Amino acid sequence: MYVVRRILDEKWKAGKPAYVLQLDIEKAFDSVDFCALYDILRTRVNTTLANRIMSCLKEHTSILWFGQNPKYHQRKRVKQGCPLSPRLFTIVLDDVLRTLEELVSEVRLDQDAEINLPVILSFADDIIIIGDSTTVLTNIMKNLKEHLISVGLKLNETKTKMLVRDPINKSIAKQTQEINGVLITPVDTIKYLGTYLTSELCRRDTIKARCKQAIRNAKGLIPFIKKTKMHWKIAKLIYKMVISPSMTYGLNVVALTKSNRTRLRQYEREILKDMLQAARNQPKLKTQEILEGKQSPKSSRLEEYVTTVIY
Repeated sequence: MYVVRRILDEKWKAGKPAYVLQLDIEKAFDSVDFCALYDILRTRVNTTLANRIMSCLKEHTSILWFGQNPKYHQRKRVKQGCPLSPRLFTIVLDDVLRTLEELVSEVRLDQDAEINLPVILSFADDIIIIGDSTTVLTNIMKNLKEHLISVGLKLNETKTKMLVRDPINKSIAKQTQEINGVLITPVDTIKYLGTYLTSELCRRDTIKARCKQAIRNAKGLIPFIKKTKMHWKIAKLIYKMVISPSMTYGLNVVALTKSNRTRLRQYEREILKDMLQAARNQPKLKTQEILEGKQSPKSSRLEEYVTTVIY
């Protein structure tokens, strides 16, 4: 996500457009071709290890519960829930992308300090392509589609989403674009790896989602705080180590607007206030003062003791 943010924010500041294409692979884990997987494995590991990996996958029996057929034999796809499956799928996809890099001159997968578009980012079957024009994206998508088919994977073009960021000509973010013969209407928001990417420099959806998750986490902890009659110092440390990171992790590399930061701070105060009210020996300090790290005169020894016990 840091790479995505960095690219989009730098393009925005430079006044240049950026096109984000989110791809959908139809039934990704269920469609991997075993023959293609075996051929790819043999280029990366010795034949003995490749044979043993394939023996773990071929013709194994799975058991279903909850009123379904008790057993069935599976002769296609990687196992669901198997620790090998994500790795094997990644190996197949990496081979496809490496082949794509050889065919499309603009694509460079290994980029160092200076990142040049187009960029392809993938995490398992979550793939996005960032380019500076629809022409480049069309060329990449056309070749990628062909090579995915060669390993048993199918690109679902009807579920492909596009996000357009243009700080100067904002109307282009609504214009239908043609990518590889498919008409795609740009969307305002794309969710990638749990984070929202927007057509403008706005983090409202990301902040909102994180705050909601933090509130749910806090609500689950408050009954425990009351039941154990937890001291407010311990409740504060739990907030700092569990709740606060779920809201603020990674935001130090994100360009937030003033309203985003204000809203985030407001949620922080409200959540901490609810947790402290459930604890015993409530402090005389205000919630904002506690967030800023201020302490009451009598609390320093207890703070040191609690920190030592927790760590």
